[in-house]
Amino acid sequence: MSKVSRIAAVALLLSAAALAQDPPVDPQIVEPIEPDELLTIPHILKTPVISDFALRPDDKGLALSLSSLGKETIWMLADDETEGAAGGPIATSRGSGERDVDWSTDGERIAFVGSRAEQWHVFIADPKGESARQLTRHRGQDRRPRWSPDGTHIAYLSKRVASETGWDVWVTPIAEGRPWQLTSHPFDEADPRWSPDGTQIALTYRAGRHVNRRIGAVSSAGGDLFDLLPTDWQGDSFGARWSPDGKRLVFVSDESGRKAIYTVDSERAARRRPERVVDSEFELTEPAWSPDGNRIAYLENRDGNVRLKLYDLESGKDRNVTLRAGVHSQPEWNSDGTAVVSMFEAWNYPRDVWAYPVEGGRERLSDTLPPDLDVRRMVRPEVVRFKSFDDREITGFLYAPEDASVEKPASLLVRPHGGPTSQWTNGWHPFAQMLAQQGYAVFTPNVRGSTGYGVEFENLNDRAWGQGDLEDLIVGTRAVSDRPEIRSDRIGIWGVSYGGFLTLAAVTRYPEFFACAIEAIGMPDLEKLYRATTLEGTSYLDRELGPLRGNLELYRALSPVRDVANLEVPLLSFHGEIYPLVPYETRKPFFDAIRERPDNALVELMFKDAEARGTYRHDLHPQAAWAYVEKILEFLEIYL
Repeated sequence: MSKVSRIAAVALLLSAAALAQDPPVDPQIVEPIEPDELLTIPHILKTPVISDFALRPDDKGLALSLSSLGKETIWMLADDETEGAAGGPIATSRGSGERDVDWSTDGERIAFVGSRAEQWHVFIADPKGESARQLTRHRGQDRRPRWSPDGTHIAYLSKRVASETGWDVWVTPIAEGRPWQLTSHPFDEADPRWSPDGTQIALTYRAGRHVNRRIGAVSSAGGDLFDLLPTDWQGDSFGARWSPDGKRLVFVSDESGRKAIYTVDSERAARRRPERVVDSEFELTEPAWSPDGNRIAYLENRDGNVRLKLYDLESGKDRNVTLRAGVHSQPEWNSDGTAVVSMFEAWNYPRDVWAYPVEGGRERLSDTLPPDLDVRRMVRPEVVRFKSFDDREITGFLYAPEDASVEKPASLLVRPHGGPTSQWTNGWHPFAQMLAQQGYAVFTPNVRGSTGYGVEFENLNDRAWGQGDLEDLIVGTRAVSDRPEIRSDRIGIWGVSYGGFLTLAAVTRYPEFFACAIEAIGMPDLEKLYRATTLEGTSYLDRELGPLRGNLELYRALSPVRDVANLEVPLLSFHGEIYPLVPYETRKPFFDAIRERPDNALVELMFKDAEARGTYRHDLHPQAAWAYVEKILEFLEIYL
C-alpha cells in the first residue's frame, strides 16, 4: 500500500455538528446507516465543498480548503501513523474563515489566508493549526500563499486598497523583515510558482485590458517581469509549472485553436519557441510534472467529462489514468511519483480527493457525501447532441426522471449556464438532481460561447449575446421536448448571471415558447450595465462585446429591455441589494416596465446585503440559498 493510500482510512463526513467541532463519536458504537434518502435542500447545504487541497511533502497528510454552512475551513487528514491522525478542522487564525492552504517543504508548517474584519491575510501555523502567526497586515486582500523551496519566504497575491494595479505578486520573509512587491503590472497577475532553486517566480499575467493572458517570470529578489513567450504568440496562455530541474516550464495555451500542453525554456538566453508536447482533438488543461521529470499528468475535456491522463515524454505516448465519467481537477503527484492525487466529482458524488496509483486502481482520500443519501436513486445525465440552426453540433446534458414515460411525461426545465465563458460538466450538480428526483426533466445546454470546445466555438457569441447562443438553446430545447417522455407544452427556463440574461432574452424574443421563467441577477440592459458595473465587469464586456464607445447601438440591440413589451409568461426574479457586478439600478427599468402592466405575473425578491451570491455559492450563503431554492420550488409547483 502506498504512503498516499493510508490517508484514506480517515473519512470526512461533515455536518453542522461537525463544523461546530462536537466531540467525536466512538466508531465502535455507531450502527451502520443504510442510505435510503432522496436529495433535499438540507443535504445540499450541509455537504462541504472542497475548493483546494495540498498534499504533505512526505505524503503523510492532506490539507483541504473546504466550505460549508457559511464558513470556510481548513480540514486536516493525517496518515494513521502520524501524530494527530484523527484530523479535523484546525484552529488557525481565530477569524471568520481560512482557505488557500500550502505546506512548507519540510512538512512542519502550513501557510494559508485567514479572514479578519472581511480582509484576508497570510498566516502560518503548525499542521494542527496551533501557534498561528499573521505575516501580512495592510488594507486589502491576500490570496494563494506559496512557500519558497528553502522555507524562508512566502510568495502570495495581494490587492491593496491604495493600489490601482489589481492583484500583484508580493514576497514576505518568515522571520523578521518587511514584505516586498515583485510586480506592479497594470492588470492582474495570477498563479505564482517558485522555481526549484527559489531564484525565480513564474506567473500568469495579462499584458492589456483586451488581450490574452501570457506566461512570465520575475526574480524573487525583485526586478523586471520577463515574458517567456515570443512577441507574436497569440494564444491565451496560463498555468505554468516548473520542471523538477528548473530548466523548462509546462503550461496551457490555445495558440493552436484549442487548449493544449506546451513547454518553454526558462532560461532567458535560450528564447526558443514553445513546443507543443501534448495535443488532442479535445481541450487539455492543468499539466503537472512527475518528480523525475519524465511524465506529465494533465486533464482532457470530452464534452464535459474531464479525464485524468498521463503523457510519457520519452515514448511520446499518453494513457488514461481513469475512464470513469465525471470531472477531475487539480492533479498533483505524490513525492515518489507512484501516484497522482486529484479532486474528482461525478453526477452522483460531490467533489472529493482521490489517489490514482500509476500502476492502476484508485483510492478515495476524503468523503463528503452525506451517509444517508442513496446514490442509486440519482439520475445519470445523458449527453445530448443536436444540430443547431447553422448545422453546428451542440451538446448538453439531460437529467430525466426515472419514471418519465409516454404515459407520464415530465415537465422540462432548461438551465443556461453563466459566463458565458463557462461549461456544464458531468460533475456534481445537486439542484439538477433534486429537481429530477421531484419529477422535472432538466436540460443543461452548452451553447456557442461555452468553454471546452475550442477557441472558435468560445468566440462564436462575441458581439452577439442572445443571438446564436439563444438559437442554440431554442433548437436544443425543441429537440429534447420532442421526446415522448418530455412534455412539449410545459417548458420552463432558469438562469443566473449570464444565464439570467439568456433567460430574459428567451422569454422576450420567444414569448410563447416557455410556460414560466426564473432568473437571478441577469442583465436586461447592457448599456446601463456597462456604465455602472465594476472595473472587472467593464473589462469582461470589453472583451465580449467591445467597448461601449463605438458600440452603443450594439449594446442596445442585444439588450432584453428592448423587447420587454413581449413578455407574456410568469417570471420569478431575484435582485441583489449589494451586488456591484450587476447593480440593481441597471435592472430596475426592465422590471418597472413589467409592473406597469395590469396583467403582469411578476414575482420579485431582493437579497439583503451581499446575499445574492447565494444563487451560486450555497456553501457560503446557506440561508439565502435555502430561501432561494424554496421559492423556486414553490414557483415551479404553480407554473410548471
